[in-house]
Amino acid sequence: KLQALPKDGKPVVDWRTDDHGFLNVVKGLRSIVTAQRKRSAGEPAPLAGVAPPHRPRIAAASVIVAILAGLVIGGAFWARRERARHVTRYVSEGDALMDQRKWQQAEGAYKRAQQSDPHAAEPYARLGYLYDLERDPQEAAKMYERAVLYSGSSPEYLRPGYVSNLADQYFKLGQYQRALDTYAGISRFPLAAVESAKINLLRNRLDEAEEQNRTAIQWLNDGSIVALAQNQAPWYFVAGHKSIWMKTPQEKLCYAQFELSLTLHLKGRDSEANTAAEMGRRSCGERLRNVTAELKAELARLADERAELRQDVQSYLSGLPG
Repeated sequence: KLQALPKDGKPVVDWRTDDHGFLNVVKGLRSIVTAQRKRSAGEPAPLAGVAPPHRPRIAAASVIVAILAGLVIGGAFWARRERARHVTRYVSEGDALMDQRKWQQAEGAYKRAQQSDPHAAEPYARLGYLYDLERDPQEAAKMYERAVLYSGSSPEYLRPGYVSNLADQYFKLGQYQRALDTYAGISRFPLAAVESAKINLLRNRLDEAEEQNRTAIQWLNDGSIVALAQNQAPWYFVAGHKSIWMKTPQEKLCYAQFELSLTLHLKGRDSEANTAAEMGRRSCGERLRNVTAELKAELARLADERAELRQDVQSYLSGLPG
């Protein structure tokens, strides 16, 4: 005997927009209230000498307003929850497809997550990662820009990762100053310091690169900084269609120590460079080959962009394991 709203019981999230669904709810309630008022106006007048019953119209109107407000607020909360549920579902589907290397299907799942909630950051971040794997930094940068823009709806600890990934795309596009400025906006984030050092190597600013490498190592040796939620996520680097992941604090420290070693080698301080490299080997353990794979990709770019360093780069490369 009850009529569901919106019309025909169609869920709010299935309308063209949530606003259209809620508007239909309000219109439906308004028509019911109007009909009840008309019925009340048509009731017979009371008998003479008998006081009419008290009709608390203001109170009734207040109740109706309160009900409407409660429905809209509750409906908005429910709609947000449904959008979040759809986003989580489609992102999970996309991740599973990525694991199967089904790039196109994964892109479709992430875009469905994006359509479910255009203001959710995570679908944009996932698309950015996908386009990064496809070696399309221009599109990846656009997605990470959106992820940063909408990161206010995400847990605070995720924002530094979004910003760092955006800076990495600027780096790949050769927009070095823009990348450095973006990295500078992240505090107590070792990866930002390591990546800034790499950019400064390409810009022939070896002193700044050394300082940033040492900052990264200092942070990675500070348990209170390593324990921050923003530093719990693994680091990843893209070589072709392959991702290189560094997950543990020791592996990340190893990478930073080798970066310092390379910088010192390029500055002609080979004794210190060898010491830093040995510390890196001890930190990395069995994951040393994983770190050196990324270093080799970096060294290839450095040799390509800085011809005057090519000989020094080759001499350092020859000493790397694997």
